Amino acid sequence: MKQVDVEQMSTLEKLQVIESIWDSLRQSPTQIQSPNWHSDVLDTRKQKILAGEAKFLTLDQVKKINN
Repeated sequence: MKQVDVEQMSTLEKLQVIESIWDSLRQSPTQIQSPNWHSDVLDTRKQKILAGEAKFLTLDQVKKINN
């Protein structure tokens, strides 16, 4: 594998490399395992939805909260 100095790359080049990596990872999704905590978070969210306790926000609402 060729070693690359990331600091010398342009932003566009960095994004292209990231896209290539994601494309490569998509070729074998079964080899990528989610961490255990991820399943726990999803289960908690699902329970909140089923219990009617979940709050859903639009993207604009989230942007206002984070600014």
